[in-house]
Amino acid sequence: MAAGQAEPTTGAAGADRLAEPPADGASPGRRSLLARVATTSGRPFSVTEASLLLMATSFVSAALGALRQVLLNRQFGADETAGAYYAASRLPDAVFALVAGGALSSAFIPVLVATRREEGDAAAWRLAGLVLNTLTLGLALVALLGQVAAPALVERLLVPGYSAEGQATATALTRIMLLQPVILGAGTVVTALLQSRNRFLLPALGVAAHNLGVLAGVGASMAVPTVGIWGPACGVVLGSLLQVAMMLPGLRGEWHGRAGRTARWRPVLDLGDRRLREVGRLLVPNGLSMGVNYAGFVAEAAFASRLGDAAAIPALHNAWLLAGLPVTLLGHGIGQAAFPRLAAHAAAGDTARLRATLRRTLGVALALSLAGTAGLLLFGGPLARILFEHGRYGADATDLTRLAVTGYAVGLPAYVATEIAGRAILAGRDARTPLLSNLVQLGLRLGLMASLVPPLGLVGIPLAMAGSSVVEASALVTLALRRSRRPVPDPAGR
Repeated sequence: MAAGQAEPTTGAAGADRLAEPPADGASPGRRSLLARVATTSGRPFSVTEASLLLMATSFVSAALGALRQVLLNRQFGADETAGAYYAASRLPDAVFALVAGGALSSAFIPVLVATRREEGDAAAWRLAGLVLNTLTLGLALVALLGQVAAPALVERLLVPGYSAEGQATATALTRIMLLQPVILGAGTVVTALLQSRNRFLLPALGVAAHNLGVLAGVGASMAVPTVGIWGPACGVVLGSLLQVAMMLPGLRGEWHGRAGRTARWRPVLDLGDRRLREVGRLLVPNGLSMGVNYAGFVAEAAFASRLGDAAAIPALHNAWLLAGLPVTLLGHGIGQAAFPRLAAHAAAGDTARLRATLRRTLGVALALSLAGTAGLLLFGGPLARILFEHGRYGADATDLTRLAVTGYAVGLPAYVATEIAGRAILAGRDARTPLLSNLVQLGLRLGLMASLVPPLGLVGIPLAMAGSSVVEASALVTLALRRSRRPVPDPAGR
């Protein structure tokens, strides 16, 4: 295909096409090993295949995460040092979510799909370069500001109830882990490029590889005890590098060959580019929406730090590792797999396929989430004891973890429904509605925490999240189904 020439496929048919031959023009026997790996691992997946793949790799990643957590608990227990590590991760995670992360993918993929459909691969590759350059510069500036503001943020927001020593540790750890969002920002652009063509394997393996870096950091602390909590913090940065490196081979086989000689990175900024500005219009509210979600977890840590129990924050963290697994498998996995299809159907104005994909995705995910809720209620406590009650992580901390798992489990169907309905709305290039719903959910969540924590203690924190999420999910599902009945308006007015 010539550079700049639009693809002959259109609409849903283009989105659902089968695997295509090598795009680099070389015969299979003469292609490099890197190109063969990229082609083999990067074939297009159907929604069902992608869902199963993402669920499987998410499970592997979760297993690695559980091993990481077992080792962290054994090595550091549930004291202020461990709590400082968990709290310190909140700010870098929030920065990444606010500026990149799922926010960027949800803003970038619909515009990228539309650009490819209307202007060809070369234009899409140019857009990717502009997004990468702008995003990296923005994340570097935000991370620099975070380095300066870390002491005040830790003292007043993250762990206001900790001792001066605990706050100093959290500040130092925050500054180390602020390197993570800068690295993962570039990885998010690569992920979007691959997933926009329904290539999911390398991005999924990259997420699993991230935990290997953290495990290496924990292993360093176990082998050399003087490394202490700094090992896991440096492991977070190493894991980010591994995640990005895992995905890079896919670009050669998928995008470099298709876009031809134009597929080269150039250090160019063009803030006036029409497509870049469209990504920005979606990214700002979508990033704020993701930031609001993380603000909820920051608020949870702040409430927990005032309970007078050093195990409260580690218990919440461990509880969400268990309760968040089905959210990742079902909400993120199925929603992420369906999102490029939803975006393609929306770009083509194919409301029938858009509605059918949304209903099918919601139905399957909700049915599985109900089973997940039952599993967490029945087995959450025993799993917490088996996985986490080792070394310095004692029975009292495990009991707190069990209570928190129960509170989170009640809202599991709502968390999953919110993920999928929100992505359906974003597929139509509307990022304001999810932002508004998240703001309402956060306000309700804070009010519920203020009301439930004094009489109920720690369990009031996850119950507040569950109750507010039910309200948000009901509104988003209703709106997404209603909108799927009418054509998606073009934000550019064409």
